Amino acid sequence: MPCRMNLIVVYAPTAASTENEIDVFYQNLEDTLKSFPKREITVLMGDLNAKVGSTSFDDHLRDVVGKFGLGERNDRGEMWLQFCTENSLTIMNTCFENHPRRLYTWIMPGDRCRNQIDYIAIDKRWRSCIRNTKTYPGADCGSDHKLLMAEMIVKLKRCHRTIIRPQRRPNPRDLPSFRECFERKIAEISLNLNDNIDTNWTAVKDLILSARNEIRTVNSDTPRNAWITEETWKAIKERKALLAGNTDAVHEDYKLLSARIQRLCRRDYNQYLNSICQDIENHAQHLHTRDLFLKVKNIIRDVRPKTWTIDDADGNLISEIDLVTERWRSYCEGLYADNRSWERANILIEQNHLEPDILKSEVQNALRKLRNNKSAGVDTIFAEELKCLGDIAR
Repeated sequence: MPCRMNLIVVYAPTAASTENEIDVFYQNLEDTLKSFPKREITVLMGDLNAKVGSTSFDDHLRDVVGKFGLGERNDRGEMWLQFCTENSLTIMNTCFENHPRRLYTWIMPGDRCRNQIDYIAIDKRWRSCIRNTKTYPGADCGSDHKLLMAEMIVKLKRCHRTIIRPQRRPNPRDLPSFRECFERKIAEISLNLNDNIDTNWTAVKDLILSARNEIRTVNSDTPRNAWITEETWKAIKERKALLAGNTDAVHEDYKLLSARIQRLCRRDYNQYLNSICQDIENHAQHLHTRDLFLKVKNIIRDVRPKTWTIDDADGNLISEIDLVTERWRSYCEGLYADNRSWERANILIEQNHLEPDILKSEVQNALRKLRNNKSAGVDTIFAEELKCLGDIAR
């Protein structure tokens, strides 16, 4: 799973700056840190002009510093440590044991002193990503500061995606076979109508799914587009057989066959479009308007214009967005308004009053009104399959 990385490079005010300038610097730096989400990796690096000093005895700050700081701490170092503590940062170039020449980052003019004033800090959540930090004193970078580098390896969490495979819609030609298979299976079991309705429905649903899988196993030919010719379909099956082998020896053959299939598909689709266009010209010449528009519909997608137009309370059409919004507001207010009298609204209803049982005619009517060509629900059963079962499903 990818993760965004943010790099913040800073240059803190020098010793000649006022306290107010230093406070403004740390306030701006804190605002910048808070602008990034916690889930992202944020690395802060640069010249802080602060001496953290030796940290071997700072056991109470182990989340902030390691044991391998260098030099003596000053007031700026205290401010830098306080800032890291408040923002959950770890100063990484104090966490690894290296030779002192790999720890100092700045040489005072005249080589009078060598200090550690450049730092690499990271959110303590990601501190394990940095494997080592050290300076390269021999690097020719044209500065009295030494090159400070960090070795970083990020192990990202693997993204487990739930693959939901859409159910293939039943073929109308397979529905009679599906019904016969279901009748055979339901005859082998006995359903007790006095049992719990959920238990019976689970048993019937399992029979429906079992019958569907059995029919699809018999008719397992993969569906294909109408414009694909037998030559192209044969090449596709050959490529599928090569893929099943999954060996390096057939890798080149697989690439060549894939390129050939692409050429064949382009050829077949162009021939398909040319034949439709030829039919459109013939229908236009003979003034066959209905057939002409049916052919045009085959090669263009459905265009469904969107409109805001609705009827107002008087039945007049309105299209202005403000009027439409007001109409919906007034409609919802009237929909949920309670116009009953106070006495009638306070009629007490017995708490143990039960709803009447669902009638068989209601179930039959509901099944009859199911619309075809709709997606299956959570039970993965299509309306066509329930309607195909007829009286058995009712």
